[in-house]
Amino acid sequence: MSQKLPPRHISEITSEDLLVIEEMAGNNKACKDMIKMLHFDARSFMREFRNKESELYQAYKRGQLQLEISEEDALIDKIAGGNLTAIQISQNRKREAHFKNTILEVFGI
Repeated sequence: MSQKLPPRHISEITSEDLLVIEEMAGNNKACKDMIKMLHFDARSFMREFRNKESELYQAYKRGQLQLEISEEDALIDKIAGGNLTAIQISQNRKREAHFKNTILEVFGI
């Protein structure tokens, strides 16, 4: 009978783990999926994830950015084809980005 190994603490994270996190974030996977896949202790993982300066969080954000870029590329293709829904989505995203940038400029948050 095999014994189940205890979950790893986040202090044991490797560069390979960070690549997996980036890839999983790029596939829109949640933290709980990453914790399960990489066999990390959920508490230490989430504590590290909440630190916006951590390597873990940065890897997650890189993966999300790659996903956003892929989605934008697909949206641009649809806009070029005259898809009205894609045009509306693009306009809404533009307004949202402008709003977020204005908030950042005015309040620094």
